[in-house]
Amino acid sequence: MKKIWIIVSILPVILLAGCAGTTGSLDVSVKVQPTATVALSNRDADGKYVSDFTVKTTDGSFTLSKALRQYDYVFVNFWGSTCKPCKREMPLIQKMHEKYGDKIAFISLSAYSGDTMADAEKEKKEFGLTYPVGIDTVNLKSYRERSAVPYFMLIDKNMKVVWEFCGSRNDETLYTDMFSEFLK
Repeated sequence: MKKIWIIVSILPVILLAGCAGTTGSLDVSVKVQPTATVALSNRDADGKYVSDFTVKTTDGSFTLSKALRQYDYVFVNFWGSTCKPCKREMPLIQKMHEKYGDKIAFISLSAYSGDTMADAEKEKKEFGLTYPVGIDTVNLKSYRERSAVPYFMLIDKNMKVVWEFCGSRNDETLYTDMFSEFLK
């Protein structure tokens, strides 16, 4: 009985540390490694690729291939309505959208299964977001290295994941350095 109590008591700590393996250092030269959760048809020796997707947003819909015809990259922010670190990142992501939105499409998608479009609308209004916000209804989490949020990925014109980061840094330098490197 004591062993079960110990396991039950440390389980929340393990779950909350979902991104603990992320160092947070920026090295855009490191290739993203494929994961076991990505379908074989979507990966090769050079990294992982996402399939085209369309999701409903508070403004209508967002389609990856359509965005990549207009922009150099798509930045995807995975969040959850009850995730406090996710909420801390929202104003900074809005600021990055204002700075880089002419070359990079931004979208925030809730990865929480219980979140609704009403939650997405609330987040958009609360933080004054001017980019698409919606719910991950197409299981994009299968392309992520970790299931924890906040989680960010940058997708290039070939639908390749070229950068990803798990965790809350609320550090403008993390984003500006990464965006500047890719937009050279």
